[in-house]
Amino acid sequence: MTGPNNEYRHANTCEATGKRAYLTRKGARQNRRATNQRTGESASQLAVYRCEHCDLFHIGHLPSRLRAERATDGPQ
Repeated sequence: MTGPNNEYRHANTCEATGKRAYLTRKGARQNRRATNQRTGESASQLAVYRCEHCDLFHIGHLPSRLRAERATDGPQ
């Protein structure tokens, strides 16, 4: 991969989860923002996390329990 946005592209697909794997947390966050803009989804519903299987970063929905807690907490 060449160009200034290499870190924002996904490196591969995780064999264990089937999710896109990003090399850096920053790259995954950038793609999360783009996904949120495209889908209209709230940023608080998607999380960037390090995968225990491939040790790269994924974007995924938070568990429903955490989403509910965040919704009731409101802005701080």
